[in-house]
Amino acid sequence: MRTAVLGRYLVCGAVATGCHFLVLAVCVEIVQVRPIGLANLIAAACGALVAFLGNRYYTFNSREESLVDQLARFALLYATGALWHAGGLYVWSDLNRWDYRAGFIVVTSVQVIAIYFGNRFFVFRGAHRG
Repeated sequence: MRTAVLGRYLVCGAVATGCHFLVLAVCVEIVQVRPIGLANLIAAACGALVAFLGNRYYTFNSREESLVDQLARFALLYATGALWHAGGLYVWSDLNRWDYRAGFIVVTSVQVIAIYFGNRFFVFRGAHRG
C-alpha cells in the first residue's frame, strides 16, 4: 500500500533531517562555518547518506537492483537537492539575514516533497511495494 511507503518515507526523512540539522547546528554554532550555505551543504551530505540507507533498506526495501546504480541516481538527485537547499538557505539567511533555523524548516519542507517523488520514480523505481 502506498500509504505505508509514505509513512516509512516520513520516518526515514525525519531521522535524516535530524542528522542534517544536528550537523548544521554544530557547523554554525560550534565550528562557526561561514557562509551558512556552506555549512548546510556539509550537513546535507551527512543527512543524504542516512536518507539513502534508510530509503534503500527501510522505505522502499529495494535490494534487487545494484546498490551502485541506485547510489549513482540517488547522488544525482540529492546533489541537485542539496545545491537547491544550500542556495535557498543562503538567500534566506545570508542575503536576507533571517534566522537560519526558520529558513531550514521552510526550505526543507519544499524539498521533502520533491525528493519523495524523485526517490519513488527515479532512484528506487520498481520498488513500489507497500
